Order: sequence, then structure tokens, then C-alpha cells
Amino acid sequence: MLTFARRPLLIGAMLALVGSGLVASGARAANAPVDDPGPSAYLPPLPPPPPPPVALHSLPRHPGAASHSAGPGVRVPILMYHYIRTNPAVPDRLGADLSIAPAHFAAQLDWLAAHGFQTITLDDLTAAIRHGAPLPRRPVILTFDDGYADFYTAAYPALAQHGFKATSFVITGKVGRPGYLTWDQMRAMQASGLVQFEAHTVDHVELAHVSLLKAQYELIASKQALESQLGTRVKYFCYPSGDYNAAVEALVTLDGYQAALTTHPGLWHHPGDLLALTRVRIHGSDTLARFAAHLGLAPPPALHHPAAGPAPDGGAPAADPPIPDLSNPPAEPVMTPRRYPAHAPRAP
Repeated sequence: MLTFARRPLLIGAMLALVGSGLVASGARAANAPVDDPGPSAYLPPLPPPPPPPVALHSLPRHPGAASHSAGPGVRVPILMYHYIRTNPAVPDRLGADLSIAPAHFAAQLDWLAAHGFQTITLDDLTAAIRHGAPLPRRPVILTFDDGYADFYTAAYPALAQHGFKATSFVITGKVGRPGYLTWDQMRAMQASGLVQFEAHTVDHVELAHVSLLKAQYELIASKQALESQLGTRVKYFCYPSGDYNAAVEALVTLDGYQAALTTHPGLWHHPGDLLALTRVRIHGSDTLARFAAHLGLAPPPALHHPAAGPAPDGGAPAADPPIPDLSNPPAEPVMTPRRYPAHAPRAP
């Protein structure tokens, strides 16, 4: 774990990255405010960038690489959830999109179980990406962003009923506030062996839009809070709003994280993508048919979403389509080099 005492090592590593050309010295988004992180400096300001400035978000993740998909890949859906609740404010379109009704969430878990999907952890995924470790035939990862209280009251009981594992990315500065998890709730879920808690910053700031000093505080302080309160090593990070750039990726690595997750859509993961793993966003309006389509499958008419009403009449239900063996998937489509996200407002 990176501490204040190791700041010289961090600074030296950052300067080495700058010297290598991987990270532009002191670069940040043009409209980034110079934030005061509160605690003493985690990372002193780097020298100003030489002219002309480098637009970090326009660089490919691997400068000089032909494609992000270099190296063997694995196909694992990482599902992205936020709230498990009935949206309390009907006019709130964003809240409605991020809210999965408990009955619909239970139906989604039932569908996964009925179709032979097995939940795996981010440890399992990174081992498969790095070392070719074996995975179940139909693996899936369940992630929940922000650390809302309904993860404990609504999501966790449904997960436990199926013995499904999950990862919750926690905004540590909001722990214990109304509507958010408490440390005691997290300890209880962690003790079950079904849930691991990972970092999602202290304040849910978009890291490519703040100074490196502020970004370093958000990365380190959230990691330290979780490790101190839960007694486990924090190895994974989730970018708020999917916002990051080359400098942020460098900090993520230097701060001891093994991988980081974005909001980019995708099912395939490669060694070069460990700092920007893709996910599958689950929407509040998703039917079971659309949920299945997110995973590359389609359920028979009898298994559509509870909100969709009775199954259509006319003949016997269609047979289930073949389920791909995801432990030995077909070749992925050719991908163009992926770029850093454009700096524009996004959903959480």
C-alpha cells in the first residue's frame, strides 16, 4: 500500500513515466480546476508541460501499438448495476435508468442461474487475462457502483439466495450517510465470502478533470479507508463516470491497483486493457430479452421480463438457443484502436 512515506518513490516513478513520453508532465484536462484535496499533499505538482501541450485523452492506451486487443483475450460479461430499488422520483430519468426494481433484479439472477452462468471475481478474471487461468464455461461478473444502501437491503439477499458473488465499488466519503452503506453492513457481507469491496474514490470526482494532486488523494485515501475498515487488500478501482486519461492510469498503477473498470461497453478483455476493463450497463428499462441480449443470448418467450406481461400466445415456447462455451469462445471481431474517452458529461 502506498503511504505518504513513499512519496519520493512515487514522484520518481511519475517522472520516469514523463521522461519516457508515456505521460505528459503535469498534463490535465484544459478545464480542470486546481483542487485542494484537504489532507497534506499526496503528490507535489509536476513541472509544467513543455509546449505544445499534449492532449492526453487523444492518445491510444499503448503508444505505438496497433490495437488495444494485442495479446490473447477472454470473453466475460461484467454487468454494471447502481440502484436495486423502485425509482422514487418518476420524473428523474437518470435515476430511473440506474434503478433496477428488486423483482426484476431477482428475475435476472434467476435467468443467469437457469442458463448455467457462474459468477466469478475480478481476481479470477485478472488471473485468466494474465496467466490463462481456467474459467467456468459461462462466467459472469456482477458489479455495483457507488455503495448504495439498497445493495445490502435488496441486492445482497437475492445474491445470497443463489450463492452469487459480487463486487461493490464504494465512494468512501459517503459511507454511513443516508442512502449509503455503513461499515458494519460491509463487514457482514464481506464475512459471507460473497462480496468484495473495492475503491470508487472518496468524493466521486471525474479524475481526468481534476489536478493530479486531487486525483492522487482520491485514489489513495479511498483505498486506505477500505483497507483500514475492512482489513482486506484493495486491488481494483472503478473510474467515476468512466473518466480517465493516461496520467490517471499511471497513478492507478503506482498506487497498487491491479486493474480498473470503465463504463465503456464490451465483453472482451485483454492484457493491455487491465487499466480500462469494459462492462455491460444494465438499464432500469431492460426486459429479460434485452438482458439476455446484453450477454449475447436470447431467452424463449416464456422467460421475458415480469413487466412485459404474459407471454405471447400462439404455439409452444421456442427452445433455448445454443449457449456459447465462454471458456473457449469464438474469435472476437476485429477492433480498432481504442482511445481515451472524450471529456464530456456522462452518466455515473
